[in-house]
Amino acid sequence: MPPRRGSCRFVRQHHIRMLKIPNEIVFEEVTSRIERGEPVVINFVGNSMAPILRSGKVKIRLIPIAGDRQPKLHDVVLFRYAGRHILHRIVKVDNEQYTMQGDACIGCEKVMRKDIVALLDAVIYPDGHEVSTQSNKWRRKSARSLMIKNIRNTAIKLFGKQQRRWESVLYIVLLLFLMWAPLNGVGIDLNNFVFGIRADHLIHSSVYIPAALFLMDWCKKRKILTYIASILLGITTETVQHLLPYRGFDINDMAANFIGASLGWAIIFLFIHKSNNTRL
Repeated sequence: MPPRRGSCRFVRQHHIRMLKIPNEIVFEEVTSRIERGEPVVINFVGNSMAPILRSGKVKIRLIPIAGDRQPKLHDVVLFRYAGRHILHRIVKVDNEQYTMQGDACIGCEKVMRKDIVALLDAVIYPDGHEVSTQSNKWRRKSARSLMIKNIRNTAIKLFGKQQRRWESVLYIVLLLFLMWAPLNGVGIDLNNFVFGIRADHLIHSSVYIPAALFLMDWCKKRKILTYIASILLGITTETVQHLLPYRGFDINDMAANFIGASLGWAIIFLFIHKSNNTRL
């Protein structure tokens, strides 16, 4: 007889029965043990603390808050919020109020001191190696993770979906002006070399790096479609120059357009892939 809705399911796989247990039942047991003063080791699941904690890749040891181990700025803690248990970092302390944020998140959670359940004490890797959160290695990892978070959040504020609605139009207009306007007499020598690359080709590559960022919304964030659109933009703008009496077609410029568009596409979709909680 099939299980009723809402009941636990037993899954038979290679003659092993696996029980799917809701997270809150697990954390009720974790909380119970923490309150008894016991450390608890659990598998870490979730993307909100990437890249410092990878879902399914590590185990974490949680310890009770006691003695000199009190929650402080930049600690990673387990806390209750809106009926859930969350593991995030403390980013602000204001008396008894704590502001929490995942390293891969934009939003924050504000909780009181009584809502904090446990401290992250150590991260345990598959080979059994442990990194204590009191070690210099963890502090370096945390510093890198926070730096990545700040760069990512700044990029989202500048180039988030709402901003790209007008930025994409402005980018296309400026790009077409740069590619098609009569700029031969502006007095800039494009035959100079920068880092061994001709300045003309370097400029062509550079201006097409943002193409994927500003075209992906029009392509509904489909990777291949965005890539094709970026490449076609570079081919079209250079081909039209062949029809303009004051501009000239150059296959090397087209190759530079291709390189810039490809590089930008790789960067933007690698960024999305690595930041599952990021909403670009």
